[in-house]
This record gives sequence, C-alpha cells and structure tokens, in this order.
Amino acid sequence: MKLMKNILLVFFLIFGSITIKEGGTALIGTMTGTISGSYWLPVIALNTATGFLYVGMAVTLFFNSRLASLSAWAVIILATLSSVLFFGYAWVGGAYEQKTIYASLFRLIVAIGAVAGVRKFDPR
Repeated sequence: MKLMKNILLVFFLIFGSITIKEGGTALIGTMTGTISGSYWLPVIALNTATGFLYVGMAVTLFFNSRLASLSAWAVIILATLSSVLFFGYAWVGGAYEQKTIYASLFRLIVAIGAVAGVRKFDPR
C-alpha cells in the first residue's frame, strides 16, 4: 500500500509541475503576445491552477491529510470546468488545435483517476 501511495505522490508532483510549467509558459506568452498558436486564456489559467492543486494534493497525501481528498475533488471540478469552457469555445467557432481535444480528455481521465486513487488513502 505504501508503494502505491508513493507512486501516486510522485505522479502528482511530476504531472502538477509539468502542468504548471506548460500552463505558465502559455499564460505568459499569451499575455505578452510572444507565443504562436491558438490559446484561450481562461482555459490556460484553469489548467495552470489545476497543476498547483496536483502539487498540493501530493503534499497533503504525503502528510496523510484529509485535504488530499478535497484536493482531488477540486482537481476534478477544475478539469471539468476547463473542458466545458474549451469545448464550448470550440463549438462556437473558436480556433483550437486537434491535440487540445486529446489533452483535455486526458486531463479529465487523470482527474478521475486522482479521485479514485486518493480515496484509498483517506485517513477517515
């Protein structure tokens, strides 16, 4: 059980850090106009915030805190909101790249997996 917890912890740290790095780069590039591609600021901001929640979830999981479960639910809420905003933006004709659809679905799957994984270690 301890090994599974450590694997989840490391995964959340890495996934969250990559999400923060990529989201931060896209946010800064979008705001300064130095990045090419079709990025929509609200979706990027939500994804970056989700990255911070993943890192926070790893920390709370390390300390066996009940906040890990709350963090997992916050991640799934933000990931869902981000996907809904993105798909709504694409549906009304906003510019997007095909890979963004796959990335959005991947983030939702990871968020669902995070809730399932963290619930096993909830100290309640």
